[in-house]
Amino acid sequence: DDILDRSGQAAIVFVRENSRTNNQSEPMRSNVDEFYAGSDLFLLSPISTQGKLTNLTAQYTQGGQADVRNYGAVADPEISYDGNKILFAMKTSRNNTRWHIYEMNIDGTSLVRLTDQAVGDDMDPAYLPNGQIVFTSTRLQIVDEYERRDSPLLHVGDRGADGRLVNIRQISFNQSHDVNPMVHSSGKIIYSRWEHLGNPNKFPLF
Repeated sequence: DDILDRSGQAAIVFVRENSRTNNQSEPMRSNVDEFYAGSDLFLLSPISTQGKLTNLTAQYTQGGQADVRNYGAVADPEISYDGNKILFAMKTSRNNTRWHIYEMNIDGTSLVRLTDQAVGDDMDPAYLPNGQIVFTSTRLQIVDEYERRDSPLLHVGDRGADGRLVNIRQISFNQSHDVNPMVHSSGKIIYSRWEHLGNPNKFPLF
């Protein structure tokens, strides 16, 4: 499109997940306590089979650990509106019990942890046009009505002077899962909700 034409060389950021067989894990995306150890964030530039592929997060997820099974993992990358920053969720190692929200430059430098909750997991971040960040979190530890574990719910936070999130508050309620927020061009948030109502078991959009 015309934006790509003006920018010159287009690139793409994506997560390369490690093998389930090697990881000995059966992850489900809504299970925030499970992950593919060794999954990293990559930059492909330009978008081509001949493009340069750069691992942006290995320095943070591997951290000198010899055992691949103990590596950290990355999920849910989101590019800032100006194309200069990447917002994502990361566990720095299998033994690090929390997913936190991070932000860094598009080249992998200047990593900043935006959330530092003592309980629960923060994932699925997205930029809002007013400068806030929306994400899912189990920090409130509301128990799932079906699986009897913490439910991820939508939260929003303001940016503090240092860029980290402050004044974080819950904006959705569900006794199952509210996940995968996406921001429409109108500024409205669209997300998936796991609903149980008798026999029906569905994931409608809200």
